[in-house]
Order: sequence, then structure tokens, then C-alpha cells
Amino acid sequence: MKGISQKISGLIKGPEPVLFMISGGSSLSVLDHVDIGSLGSHLTISVIDERFSTDPKVNNFCQLEQTKFFDRCIKKDVEITGTRIHKGESLPKAVMDFKKNIYKWKKERGGKVVALLGIGKDGHTAGVMPYPENEKLFKDLFLDEEWVVSYDAKEKNEFPLRFTVTLTFLKKEVDHGIVFAKGKKEALKLLNDKNKKIHEVPAKILKEMRDIHMFTE
Repeated sequence: MKGISQKISGLIKGPEPVLFMISGGSSLSVLDHVDIGSLGSHLTISVIDERFSTDPKVNNFCQLEQTKFFDRCIKKDVEITGTRIHKGESLPKAVMDFKKNIYKWKKERGGKVVALLGIGKDGHTAGVMPYPENEKLFKDLFLDEEWVVSYDAKEKNEFPLRFTVTLTFLKKEVDHGIVFAKGKKEALKLLNDKNKKIHEVPAKILKEMRDIHMFTE
């Protein structure tokens, strides 16, 4: 944990404006070790993808709110871009708000983007699921020029309704990526399988991103 936490601390430290986009799941466990001295008003935090659910045990932002890191961010005047889903809120509305916030940050603050990413055992990263059966659909969804998309993953995930930054965003807009892949041997095998294409293993986008720091065991 120490190595990855130190890397995050160094990358998000000011005074330059930083948008720190955070994956859910096991990646959250590294945040409580981030140096509090790297937090401040220069920093904006957000999730990188969201499960469209009002259930606080499902919604990624709600889980982020439960961390010590989040409490420290509040105390250090970090700007928070939330994606909590409210009762009666529609998926298009939630996506629109998320997208607007990213564009607004880019236009008004325009610093560097840092992403904390994980890799699923199926080879997904962020909220981008594999589509080995439909390469065209995958490209239309995740490799177009859009920064954010919503979709129904159906049987691919237990939380099918979701929105996420695209692979285009990861490749073109993220300045630094930190990947937490501890205990993900199967996923790493998929990532390094030269016979697999990106629509089969979306995490292959990591090999195309500008600056990636991967932490395994």
C-alpha cells in the first residue's frame, strides 16, 4: 500500500490544479494512506465511473464518501464532484451532470488529470465492460470521441446500468494513471495476452495511455 499511496500523493500534490478520478471497488482501500499534505483547494475529486443505483452499498460515490480519505478531503477544502443518485433521478440526467462537471473543470481549471484505476477479472477497467461478441458496438460506445457514455451492461455485470468515462477519455485526457492490480493474476494474463483485442480486454487501453504506474503484489 505504501508505494501506491506515495505515488498518488506525489501526483495529486499542488499547486497545479488536479482532477483526481477514482475507481470503486478494491482501489478505494489505498486512499486512506494518501499523504494529507497533498490535499488542498487545488484538488478536485470524482469517481471515474458510476453504478446507477440509489443503494449506498452499490453507488461508487457513496462508497468513496465512507473512506477516511474523503473526510480528510472535506477538511482540506478539496472540491468534490459527486455522483450520488437521488430518488427519481433519471440515468440521462445523471450522465449529463457528470459530463458537464468534467467539461467545466477542464475549461475553468484546466490542470492535469490523474486516474486511479483497477482491472476486473474479466479484463474491464473503469466502467468499460468487454464485448467479445460485438466489436462494433464496443467501438461505438467506448472508442468514439465522447468523454462519457451510459449503457446497460445486462448480464455482463451484476450492476448493469452505469455510466463511465470512455477509453478515448482515458487515452487522450488522462495525464497520469495509477493501476491497483493486487491479486489480479487472471486479469494481468488477459492484459498481456497478445491474441486478445481491446474489445475483448478493455484494460489494454492502459498500454496506450500517457503515463501509467502499475502496482501488483
